[in-house]
Amino acid sequence: MERHTVRFTICNHFCLRSCDWNIAVSVSRGNDRVGRLALFFGLFLLFWLVLIHLPTQSFLPELDRSWQGVLSYFVYKGLQFGKDTIFTYGPLGYITADTYSGYLLASRIGFDVVLKGVFALLMAALALRLRPVLRWWLAVNIVFFSAVSADAVYLFAIALSACFVIECQLSPGLALGAGVLFALVSLTKFSFFLLCVASLLIIVAYALSRRKWLRASGLAMTYLVCLLSFWCLAGQQVSGFLPFLRGACEVTSGYAEAMSINESRPVFWSGFGALLLGGGLFIGLAYGSKDKGRNLAMLIVLCVSLFVAWKEGFVRADHCHIYTLFAFLLFAEPAAWAVFQPPGKHGRLLLGMTLIALLSPYVFLFLIRPEYFAELLPRVRDRIVENGAAFVHPSDFRAALEGTLSRVKEQNALPTIKRLIGQASVDVFGDEQAIALLNDLNYRPRPVFQGYSAYTPFLVACNRSFYLGPTAPAFVILKYQTVDDRFAAEDDAGALEVILRDYEPVATEKEYMLWKRKAESPPPAPRRLLRKGTGAWGDPVPLLPDQCLVWIEVDIGNTWLGKLREFLYKPAKITMTLQMVDHQTQHYRLVRPLARSGFMVNPALRNLSDLLEAYRNPGKGNASSLTLDVNDSARLLYGKKYHYRIYSVGVN
Repeated sequence: MERHTVRFTICNHFCLRSCDWNIAVSVSRGNDRVGRLALFFGLFLLFWLVLIHLPTQSFLPELDRSWQGVLSYFVYKGLQFGKDTIFTYGPLGYITADTYSGYLLASRIGFDVVLKGVFALLMAALALRLRPVLRWWLAVNIVFFSAVSADAVYLFAIALSACFVIECQLSPGLALGAGVLFALVSLTKFSFFLLCVASLLIIVAYALSRRKWLRASGLAMTYLVCLLSFWCLAGQQVSGFLPFLRGACEVTSGYAEAMSINESRPVFWSGFGALLLGGGLFIGLAYGSKDKGRNLAMLIVLCVSLFVAWKEGFVRADHCHIYTLFAFLLFAEPAAWAVFQPPGKHGRLLLGMTLIALLSPYVFLFLIRPEYFAELLPRVRDRIVENGAAFVHPSDFRAALEGTLSRVKEQNALPTIKRLIGQASVDVFGDEQAIALLNDLNYRPRPVFQGYSAYTPFLVACNRSFYLGPTAPAFVILKYQTVDDRFAAEDDAGALEVILRDYEPVATEKEYMLWKRKAESPPPAPRRLLRKGTGAWGDPVPLLPDQCLVWIEVDIGNTWLGKLREFLYKPAKITMTLQMVDHQTQHYRLVRPLARSGFMVNPALRNLSDLLEAYRNPGKGNASSLTLDVNDSARLLYGKKYHYRIYSVGVN
């Protein structure tokens, strides 16, 4: 009896201990779940508040502020993208702009809040899957670097969404969300569209390799249906979607030639080094994981995104663009640990690679611009304060924007020009379209509305046809300007030729010259070929300075090595030297697509003064010869010879 009692007591004791342990484990797991949930929502709110990008910049007659501000005006007026306007931004591009021009403020903020909320969810979910050190490293990078490169945020969000879809084996709910997100983002900027399409193709190929036919087709159909739906909701006609893609492809195809800015050698090697380290880390993490097929698909997504960030950052390598590459790497490098989930056997090696790759963007940024880091904290603080104040007091935020816009309108008023134009239609030749909207004019833009962007024969022909057609504006506000050391007459040369023939100057105000369409203009006379030939680098080409109006077209071929460099990086610079009749020498950057479509070389219209002088003293501002040259190291990238044609132009 006692033995049984003792045995029962011992068993009971162990049962109670076991029960207590199970309860403790359950409570611990419950507390851990609550803690992780609180951490998730905390990170989500922090990321959301930082990522929201309100249009707080003033609408000014400057290059970037102008195109950002008129995007919302185009949508407000119902202009058709691809027909009425041709640009790399689509009908939803205005939601990425940070300039307020007085149009579509509510939808601009609404779209941004929703999109950035989705981005914040993705990033918070990613952060929870990382080790604590990498988690907080990622959080710090998102908080501090998302404010300096909005494009890097979009590129990272697209790549992250694609990786989540691949990892979840195209889960129906996640695939549906990704299709909607990709469709919305695709209509903002053409580079985002290309990355979304590339990501979808990679996802579909992976799904087909796993025999998930239905899920792959469902994702593709979701994307296409949502893409066309958002297109129509933005006021666009379905028939205009393909012309939009054609126009955006044209602008993109000439971008590397026309819009490149060469960086210094330290900047180049900093960016190239960061690119190699980031790509090497992605490959190392993917190689160390078990599921090779899945990780290969995600690796391709990340590498394509990295390549897009590299091209965007270093084709036009100014301080605004190069941050795209570094910010993307700072987001993607810690994220790669959660994406690939490498095993622990190569942990030390991969952690070492990660440490080097993560530190390199900071080092390179410091070498490029040491004062940059001193600006980070004030920039983030201002972003959080502005966003918080805007949501707490939305009416005050809008009133502040309207007040700033009113002051800018007063500062940029053109009363004389406005009185002469009245309610008639007007275009702005140059890149300061803001001046038309700031004066409340009836702005009717040509398709490629910023002159420096009309840099392929197709784009030049679109603008020329606009001025020759029935919808040509009654007036043109002309500010003779260019970018990046170009010869000003290169830009939008076809439209400029028509303006000089069919319009006449009537007023000048604040460096803006108003041209009025003539009551009657003769039909354009065909250009008459004066001479054609073959030129060599460094040899002058005579320009017939006795001819008043001379047009030149130059065809410059490139070798396979030049084409490869252009694809991976950007073309080498071509210098054009004009020898004037008064023996002055002028140096400019020649853009190959613009040279192929042609431009007026005599009179040599270098600035507004030359344009006015050409009317007063024809022939005085002519050039006697033109010389094209490249650096010795770049001659392997182009043909040894180029072909040119010189015409006389029939401008009355």
